[in-house]
Amino acid sequence: VELFSQEIFKQEGSVDPFHILVYEIELKFVVSANMNISIGCDFYYENAKRYNYSIGVFKKTCTTETIDLVEEHYEFTFYVMGTMGLRAGIKFEIAVGVFSTDLASLGISAEVGAYVRVWGYFYYELSYTASRGRTSKSSGALYFELGIYLEIAFETQAFKGTFSYNPTLYENEWPLWSAGARENVQAFAEMEEEMTEISLKKHIQTFEVPDTLFNMSYLDLKTGETGEGFYDDATAFKIEITNEAFSYDPKTNLLKLTPDGDQSETADLVITWIQAPLVFTSEPIQRTIQLNWDNYNDGYAIVFHSRGGSTVPMILKPFKTKISAPADPVYPGYDFGGWYRDEALTQPYQVPETMPNEDVQVYAKWIPRTDTAYRVDHYQQNLGNSLYTLVDSVSLVGTT
Repeated sequence: VELFSQEIFKQEGSVDPFHILVYEIELKFVVSANMNISIGCDFYYENAKRYNYSIGVFKKTCTTETIDLVEEHYEFTFYVMGTMGLRAGIKFEIAVGVFSTDLASLGISAEVGAYVRVWGYFYYELSYTASRGRTSKSSGALYFELGIYLEIAFETQAFKGTFSYNPTLYENEWPLWSAGARENVQAFAEMEEEMTEISLKKHIQTFEVPDTLFNMSYLDLKTGETGEGFYDDATAFKIEITNEAFSYDPKTNLLKLTPDGDQSETADLVITWIQAPLVFTSEPIQRTIQLNWDNYNDGYAIVFHSRGGSTVPMILKPFKTKISAPADPVYPGYDFGGWYRDEALTQPYQVPETMPNEDVQVYAKWIPRTDTAYRVDHYQQNLGNSLYTLVDSVSLVGTT
């Protein structure tokens, strides 16, 4: 939507002495806006009561009673989301027509200038029940982008613009500066119920924390699409352990226990997502995993090291107890190739039907898939600076 237009230069003339074929050249300063915003709210209220009236004719009494059939409950939700953009630049137009460009004309226009755009959302939820009281939560995110743009269009019109057709021939934007995070992380991709605890036993005092714990689901603020991605546990998360006997090394993903003489140790491993700038939420994105270790002679352990794949819980049972093999782990881009007794993957291991009389550690083998889908983004360096702009994307299939 054009907000402002100021003529800088304009010239009209004809290309023949009979003034049949005419032309018009115009240069102007324009300011335009592009807004696409959705606002909505929802309110829900529920309540039901029964009123009883009792009249005692002979006793000459009257009593009333109120009974709650449905607990009073209401919910209110409000949201706003979308994008707002502002452009300011110079527009050059050249048009030709017969006898007059006001009657009908065709031509071409080119517009170049600076733009600023913001994408984001805000969400608020209020809930009330008579028994639990009122609770609320909110979240939101913003992403700013500043850059330059170029737009070239084919211009046709008739009767001073009453009818017009203006297809865009070329349009591009070159970002120069941005603030906020385009990928707005919403939650952990792996549900918390899929891994609630990590158990260690006797001399088995280390555990390789799988990368899937740091796989996050996100919303692309520019496109509105959702996706998943792995993030660096050393920089994107705050990792805390409530017992100093346990330690975690983000470089190796190893959880380690250093016993202090006790026969058992417990702790909570708290993983908290570190929010990006211009992002807020009333509740932190956090998950808690219980850590357990004991030195009791009440059983043996089979520990599964998935080596980057999904979590496989340890089997902890007494000797000769019937056991079953766990579900195979999953690793995007790879096929599971079985379990091995050694890290060099030279000794295949088959989970037995009954618990052995020793502690066992096994390691997953991964076979690269040959049909892994991936995308190649082509960037071009901007003229006049060291920044790069995405100019093309190609979807391909290959070996992981």
